[in-house]
Amino acid sequence: MRTKEFHENSGSEFGKRVLEMEPEKERIAEAVLKYALWQEALDPKNPIFLSDGSSASYVWCHYLRAWAKNGPAGEALIVKTNNLDVPMQVLCEPGAHGRVNIEDAPGDFSFKFCANFGSDTDAWVEKKCSGCTCILAVTSLDAELGPGSKDPRARAIKRAVMETANVLVIVADRTKLSKPRNPADAANPNAWKIWRDQRANEGRLFVVTDQSPEVTHPYKRTPFKGFPDARTPLQIENENTWWLREHLGKQFIVV
Repeated sequence: MRTKEFHENSGSEFGKRVLEMEPEKERIAEAVLKYALWQEALDPKNPIFLSDGSSASYVWCHYLRAWAKNGPAGEALIVKTNNLDVPMQVLCEPGAHGRVNIEDAPGDFSFKFCANFGSDTDAWVEKKCSGCTCILAVTSLDAELGPGSKDPRARAIKRAVMETANVLVIVADRTKLSKPRNPADAANPNAWKIWRDQRANEGRLFVVTDQSPEVTHPYKRTPFKGFPDARTPLQIENENTWWLREHLGKQFIVV
């Protein structure tokens, strides 16, 4: 990622997260471009939305490089985002100038997360995600509750994406699948259930992740006895991996 050093030097939370699980995020991004965006990739007629979050930025890094190198001449790629690293990467990528049309979401700038948030952002995202392939980075991903975040502003963006996206591609390194279950963090469990149980069958939902070596399939399910969640991170990851694979089949992509 060409903007990595800038974010690292900024001292922001986003800069910190860019450095965490970097090799895994790189492999996940490569897999998204190869397996989950094969029809949309490099086609300007299929706009994409990129959420806030470092994992989404890594996907954009790989997508942008491919577009700058192989995209059709004279065609501008349409990208919609509340992630302000997205236009920054365009400025840093040779061959991308003038070939990408970035639509930035309105709202209040968050230095912490290098993104725009707020009610205006939520409304804009809900409108603009219609017809888009949406790349959604998450703080946590539970097979039953869906994408989550501890920050209410980021959670609202996830909710807006889930309610209107055409195709939903969730990027989550394995640490996001090992978080204790917390219903208060869930963006929209009802919308997630529709994605998981209906739209996945239409080929419109993908989850791209890596996996701890200790995860087994099949595995012996650990009984969940309520809160606080006493399971180990590996047990939580194991269970989420099991159920996501059962629901999504080949659209659950492990790198």
